[in-house]
Amino acid sequence: MPLIVSSKSGSEIEPVPAGLHLAICVGVYDVGTQHSDIYNKDSRKVIIQFELPELPPIDAGPRVLSRRFTMSLNAKASLRAFLEAWRGRKFTEQELAGFDLSKLLGVPAQLQVMHDESDGKTWANITTAIPAPKGVKPVGKIVPTLFSVDNMQTPELPPTMTTWMQDLVRESREYQRLVSRLSSGPIQTVREQIRASTAEADGFVAATEGEEDPFA
Repeated sequence: MPLIVSSKSGSEIEPVPAGLHLAICVGVYDVGTQHSDIYNKDSRKVIIQFELPELPPIDAGPRVLSRRFTMSLNAKASLRAFLEAWRGRKFTEQELAGFDLSKLLGVPAQLQVMHDESDGKTWANITTAIPAPKGVKPVGKIVPTLFSVDNMQTPELPPTMTTWMQDLVRESREYQRLVSRLSSGPIQTVREQIRASTAEADGFVAATEGEEDPFA
């Protein structure tokens, strides 16, 4: 009996529908210094991940979307424009001197999602975020995760990271330095690192407008 494989074989996950979606920030991942062949320069990158609790889950779990940014709040930075739209207000000079991205975890948002076509596939991309409607309290399933390559003590990566995120970390200058200097066994597992730096979040309820400022 023949066993046929083709270019169309494999499972295809339907992209998140285009439009406005209620979401919760469930991940902030500092994936280290990345090199751009296009611009021939290095820059620090951060990935902000959202759970979309109102969409039906897939086999792998709740629906999530992520967006990658250069870690900068300068006047032209995409991260600054994205966060100011999400917050609904400009950054103060004090905040621009140093803003803690861990404050994003658990904060609700409305995400504008658009579709792009590439190589015959449809990709769902986050174009912007705006504040969640007043009084809305979305409930998520994913434990919020804060990760920085600088805090790694072993080459093990968090299970919450997708394959493409893990690949970015492995390509980072910081990860490669870590691997090169390690000569002994693991000091602390990644699961222990996550447990130490994130809250228990079974049925996590996000903060909303009208309560204490979630970005403060």
